[in-house]
Amino acid sequence: MNNYYNKNLKALSRNLRSGGTKAEACIWKFVLRGGQMKGYQFKRQRPVLGYIADFICEELRLIIEIDGITHQGTEAALRDEKRTTDLAAAGFTVIRFTDQQVLREIKSVATAISDWIGEKEEELRLSSPANAQMLPRLLRRGTVRRECYRDIEGKRQKAERQKADSRKTGRQ
Repeated sequence: MNNYYNKNLKALSRNLRSGGTKAEACIWKFVLRGGQMKGYQFKRQRPVLGYIADFICEELRLIIEIDGITHQGTEAALRDEKRTTDLAAAGFTVIRFTDQQVLREIKSVATAISDWIGEKEEELRLSSPANAQMLPRLLRRGTVRRECYRDIEGKRQKAERQKADSRKTGRQ
């Protein structure tokens, strides 16, 4: 179980799920719901630490916030900055979009999220051989795109062939 879920905010988050904004409904329906975003599972209005995240992918440790009119002003900006800092300290990345961005440029918003995920997958892939060994399991779960896996698997097999060839050449 995770140690950042705040069960004291469960009732409030459930309430927020039933009364979200138009922008939240759009991004949920057209971008994040049901694994649409590269097979990753997002949850909406989820309690995290002392906050309720608009959208969260626990596996990526990614939080997406949709800022409406209540996020305008100096006080709101300071609260948002503290929230982002606290969530970052817990290992989350927070990406923020305005209501207007979501409602007017949903394709750009989806592309920005997809690009971030692609960078995260690449980071995971390059960070260690152990992560590369985890990829088949992640692929079965729908976590990593098949193209990404094929690319990684092809490079791994090529490296193994080169090692074997160099051993043969060294023996002769």
